[in-house]
Amino acid sequence: QVAVAPDGDGNIPDQLVKANPAMGMGAMQGVSYIQRVATVGGTAPKSVCGKANESEKQVVQYSADYIFYKPM
Repeated sequence: QVAVAPDGDGNIPDQLVKANPAMGMGAMQGVSYIQRVATVGGTAPKSVCGKANESEKQVVQYSADYIFYKPM
C-alpha cells in the first residue's frame, strides 16, 4: 500500500498499491500500480456478531473503479 484516503462515511477508502509483477503474458503484464477510486459501500455491517445471529448471512454492497498503471 502506497497511499490511502477516506472516501466518505460507509465507503471503504480510496487506495493506491504497488502491484506485484504478473507472471506470463496477458493484460496484467507490466502493471506497476493499481488505484481504487470512487468507492461506494464495502464497510463491515454495523450489527454485532454473536450467538443470536451465528448462522446469518449478511451481504455488503460494494462498487469501485480501478485504474491500472504501467510504464509506456
